[in-house]
Amino acid sequence: MIGSALRGAAALLLALGLAAPAARGCPAPPDPRAPPPEAVPAPHNWPEWGRQAAALTARLRGLDASAVELVFLGDSLLFAYPPELFQHFHGHRRALNLALPGDTTATLLWRLGQGHWPAGLRPRVAVLLIGTNNAAMGARPEGTAQAVVQIMEEIRRRSPDTRILLMALLPRGADPRDPGRAINERVNQLLESCADGRRVVWSDAGRALLDGAGRLSPAIAFDLLHPTLLGYAILGGAMEATLRRLMGEP
Repeated sequence: MIGSALRGAAALLLALGLAAPAARGCPAPPDPRAPPPEAVPAPHNWPEWGRQAAALTARLRGLDASAVELVFLGDSLLFAYPPELFQHFHGHRRALNLALPGDTTATLLWRLGQGHWPAGLRPRVAVLLIGTNNAAMGARPEGTAQAVVQIMEEIRRRSPDTRILLMALLPRGADPRDPGRAINERVNQLLESCADGRRVVWSDAGRALLDGAGRLSPAIAFDLLHPTLLGYAILGGAMEATLRRLMGEP
């Protein structure tokens, strides 16, 4: 009797996808009755974000979303992916970049509900890199991590078979003593256990941007956060093996 109950519970956890890792420490989804601010969908008050959001909405009109196999969701760190490198790494993958500069977890949640995950979009893989702007706005790492879990659940609701490549927040600051670096690393610690290696796969590709002492060079990230062309080449290369596996490529 007990064995049957345990097997039933395990099956339910696997069906829910994100619930199974929660037993190992993945943050629970926010309580809808009292969610943290980071998990409350809301548009950005930055005018440039509004312009970019409107431009993306226009680009998505008439898109054959069913042809897309790979989606990128996130903030300026993905939005600024150099076109020549994006083409080099992902041009054969029918990839769609849905990132926006300035995005936080809250604004990304808002966008997903406003048509920035088009009807019919069922990619094989969604790359998710979001949360570093939360830290700049004083958000708690715990609230950011809960909001990322909510975003993953929203992706799952809209496209149940899509596998998620959950990216660790990129390192920021010149060295490990930078306060922003510590905040991002705390978010990463909270989120890493959300990956089950099948439906949600963890990638800390950003570590490839650091030298052996954990330092981040302006040659790699010009403002000690946003990658240069060289930085994007390193980041893209560090992601490649995992993406090939998830996409079912040789």
